Amino acid sequence: MNRIRKGFALLLCLLLLLAAMAGCGKTEPVPEDPEQEEETDGETEDMTEPEKKKARNSSFTMRFSEEDSLNPLYCKSASNMALMSLIYEGLFRLDGHFEPIPVLCGEYGTEDGKTWWFTVIDAVMHDGSDLKPVDVAYTINLARSSDRYRSRLSAVSACYDNGDGRVIVELSEENRNLPALLDVPVICAGTGDDYAPAGTGPYIYRQVGRSSRLESWSGYRDAGSVTKKTLFLKEFSEGTLENKFSDRSLDMIWDGGSDSGSLHLYGEYETHCYDTARLQYVGFNFNRIALQQVSVRRAIACAVDRQAIVDGIFGGIGRPAKLLYHPAYRLYADSWAVAQGFSLSEMSACLAEAGLQDHNNDGLLEYDYGGGYWETLTLRFLVFEGSGKKVAAAQAIAANLSRVGLDVRVTPLPWEEYLQALENGRFELYYGEAALPHDFDFSTLLTPGGALRYGNAGGAAYAELIGNVKRAADDEALETAAAALCLRAAEDLPLIPIQYTQNVVYTHRGEIVGLSPSVSGIFSSVTEWSINLS
Repeated sequence: MNRIRKGFALLLCLLLLLAAMAGCGKTEPVPEDPEQEEETDGETEDMTEPEKKKARNSSFTMRFSEEDSLNPLYCKSASNMALMSLIYEGLFRLDGHFEPIPVLCGEYGTEDGKTWWFTVIDAVMHDGSDLKPVDVAYTINLARSSDRYRSRLSAVSACYDNGDGRVIVELSEENRNLPALLDVPVICAGTGDDYAPAGTGPYIYRQVGRSSRLESWSGYRDAGSVTKKTLFLKEFSEGTLENKFSDRSLDMIWDGGSDSGSLHLYGEYETHCYDTARLQYVGFNFNRIALQQVSVRRAIACAVDRQAIVDGIFGGIGRPAKLLYHPAYRLYADSWAVAQGFSLSEMSACLAEAGLQDHNNDGLLEYDYGGGYWETLTLRFLVFEGSGKKVAAAQAIAANLSRVGLDVRVTPLPWEEYLQALENGRFELYYGEAALPHDFDFSTLLTPGGALRYGNAGGAAYAELIGNVKRAADDEALETAAAALCLRAAEDLPLIPIQYTQNVVYTHRGEIVGLSPSVSGIFSSVTEWSINLS
């Protein structure tokens, strides 16, 4: 009997050992830091209200869409794209003046502005491999065919690891501002189809049970500066954001696009605005005879009260733009050209110079099309109806023009109809927005063949001026070329700049110190953050 008992005990031990070994084979990652074990992932169904409040206050939670991926080249979710600068880094990042700052890039250079070489720094990727030139070349080549980066990298004709520790980028045309375009998030070679490819950023994506999270990456070169070891990710529907932010279930909200600042938050919070390269402007149809006269275009420009639009309609979120270039651009100077501001008297003077008059005393100005044929100058002003603030801005401009006798008909349209009307030339004016590349190349708006060159704006002369900017070999030459481009655009007005939009990040008051978002990412300064969730 004793032998049977001993045998049974041995069998039981063996079964327990096998069960333990099977448990070790699970793929769920184990937190590397004690703080990660203490924090809750927000699953609070069985907690009392005080326990729920304590749990919310001990974890930092951000919005996330699990259905979309965290692949920086193909992600379409705005919520997920905002997280990318926590997981990935580019060769460069742009600072608040759109100056490219090396991140993963060591030395770099070019002889002719067409063939560039870049070395990479010592960095470890999330899969434990060392960052290599082939990773960078792989990323850039994938990005060239992605919807997100195809346009900005359209001049890249080849990119490869040349085998001597350098990445080579060949361009189809000279561009000495290429580094400003290379804040593309770098992923590990061969991981382009992954949900969350390996990167080099301070955080790595993990899923633990039902909880999605970002955990600090121990292999990050500045890991000791990351103050919060775990950032929780959770789905929040659009209609719940304000309430979830108020009860601290959600610690941060980012708001982008043309209607930034449309959230209605309450309680104590901080607003952090940061610049983008998205230009809002009024475009013309140059196929209309009257609009071919620069004095008519100048009159319309005088109806644009930029500061009133930004302050009164966009809630102060945006940068009034008198010239083509962003006012925060590192070489920008008001002395480049004096753009005409809002002025009713100047509007009237310009229209009189163009020969417009109220020929039949009906209160509206007519244009002489020749041979004594006078006709009311009616301006169909297109605007995308999905942006209430853009519609309001177009209406404000139209109201100013009507004060001097112009017949302006603001026409809000759904997106597809809006685009079709632009492509078919069924407009006189339109309210547009262009996401410019970070080197401020205006080719898409102003040069023959440009994808956004509606109404035959600009022309060959602008192709030459923009080319001079790209060919500028130093800051002095670049400033001269950019000034010449701005001066020409201020004189003949191929379009009217209104503002450069800004994105917004909202946080609870005093919760984050050191938050400094930029066009290259909300979290590009995360190693300088101090997070206080008390």
